[in-house]
Amino acid sequence: MRIFSSLVLVSLITPQLAFAQERLLVDLPLGQVSIAMDKDFAAIAKSPSVRGTVLIDTAYAPKLKATHKNSILLEVSPGGNACPVDYVWLTLSESDLKLSDYTNSCSEGAQVVETDGYPRLVVDDINDPQNRYSYDFDGTALSSRQIDPETPAVGNDP
Repeated sequence: MRIFSSLVLVSLITPQLAFAQERLLVDLPLGQVSIAMDKDFAAIAKSPSVRGTVLIDTAYAPKLKATHKNSILLEVSPGGNACPVDYVWLTLSESDLKLSDYTNSCSEGAQVVETDGYPRLVVDDINDPQNRYSYDFDGTALSSRQIDPETPAVGNDP
């Protein structure tokens, strides 16, 4: 009976420990941003520099893809088989944290390309490998465009 009770206790505590260990800390010019998993299959981003938090839609801990100035490019996992990964920018301003729109690209293996401004995200179309898309972020808005699959993913192109 003692063994059974111990196993039940361990099984109840283990999921909470997993959430507590999945924390991403990123230092930006305006301050540090902390991103940790919530027990409700989302991540919560916060910064001691501003009030409030931002909820990030992801089933697993976000992965850092790039940073630029006061913004962080995150790879997130919506949790389904149809769309294994997505990407979103998180920006710290003097007053708050904000998320860009999600790319909705669902494409694994995205390339981060350095440009004169924010890094560019280049992904293959998961439904048609002959198509590629470029996602550009200007610190406020996310824009996308289809690019020629033969064109190398280099920075500074229009």
